[in-house]
Amino acid sequence: MAAVTLGISSGSSLTHQKSAVSAPPVQIAPLSAGRLLPTQLSRTMANGATLKISATGPIVAQSQRVVVEPGAAEPWHVHPGSALSTVASGTLYNYVQHGSGCRLQVVHAGESAFEAGSTPHTLVNRGKVPAVVYATVFTPVGASRGLLLKPKPPTCRA
Repeated sequence: MAAVTLGISSGSSLTHQKSAVSAPPVQIAPLSAGRLLPTQLSRTMANGATLKISATGPIVAQSQRVVVEPGAAEPWHVHPGSALSTVASGTLYNYVQHGSGCRLQVVHAGESAFEAGSTPHTLVNRGKVPAVVYATVFTPVGASRGLLLKPKPPTCRA
């Protein structure tokens, strides 16, 4: 499968040291995609936590591996659908638009986050090691599966 590479940094405070053998700052590699079967699930786990999932209509579930190199950032974007992401290694700073500014959510290795998809955000790696994320993006059949670029909120300090 083909991989998509984004070579975008989020400003002077975030630098990416380039060398002849360095990886692109952000790499997005599709892993698999398939039609999500209709699902209605409500479950209480042994520890009392609850999980509810409802999926109707034609939806595509696409799994992908995202690598954000140290000092790099994804461009501000939204998704054409929702996403469930797990950080496998590293730490990411997820800046999410809130009005004309943004809110910060720090996501460490071993943590997962759900994105509605309709709110602009950017992922920034301020660490010293590559951050690796596995994401499953849920999109309507026929919709674009890529990132939909958005402007940075005017008062966000990401």
